[in-house]
Amino acid sequence: IEAVTDVLVSGGDLTIAADDDGIHSEAWLEITGGTIDITRSYEGLEGTQIVVSGGATSVVAEDDGLNVSDGNGSGGPAAGGTGGIRGQGPAVGGPPIEEPIEGLWVDVSGGTLVIDAYGDGFESNGVAAMSGGTIVISGPTTSREGAIDVNGEFLVSGGTLVAAGSVGMVETPTASSEQATLDLQFTNSVPAGTVVRVEAEDGTAVLTWEASKPFRSIVLSTPDIESGAAYEVFLDGTVDGESLGGLYLEAEYTGGASAGTITAL
Repeated sequence: IEAVTDVLVSGGDLTIAADDDGIHSEAWLEITGGTIDITRSYEGLEGTQIVVSGGATSVVAEDDGLNVSDGNGSGGPAAGGTGGIRGQGPAVGGPPIEEPIEGLWVDVSGGTLVIDAYGDGFESNGVAAMSGGTIVISGPTTSREGAIDVNGEFLVSGGTLVAAGSVGMVETPTASSEQATLDLQFTNSVPAGTVVRVEAEDGTAVLTWEASKPFRSIVLSTPDIESGAAYEVFLDGTVDGESLGGLYLEAEYTGGASAGTITAL
């Protein structure tokens, strides 16, 4: 689907296999309902402003899963530091330092968005906000791309965000966000099929997720995570239940080995 003006999806079922973009708007792209299944694309969703307030959307993309862009590109790389579970902080190489482009933004307040991307998973050349809904990103395996790539602020005040990918370009929501974040980075690549479980000190699960491809980082934000609290990370084990892009909302989990603890930002 390509539009020179706006795109609105409010219902129905769409299945798209495209050699170019799945849904491309030169202006506003809004999803309020319906089911969208983009099984093949170069970029999944692209527009200058993207709003997701409902519906169930899944994207498979050769490059970016969701991209807010004016078509001109922006920015360039800068040097970064090291970090890791391993610990928290910027990963090897660090994210690029880029200025946000005025008038470009994405807002997610509801619905579900499942992204499998080999470029950036969730990219905005402007700013981004999330106040509800669920975003699950299986992002890039190479360090030149990131599961999240937002030039300006990415303010999260609600909803569930799971963004897995490489470590070279890790970005997290803005520190001033109302909702806390866990930034998990692993020393070595974790293979596809691994179950990741994150639990609070009382044993309450804040994440049960199964990887569909190798990863070295997970950025996690949910209403259940408390800033400054410690969480234990488990790898492997078995899980039973229904999942959304590998995310188990209610699941029976057994086994697994502790990979350490991490403190929420």
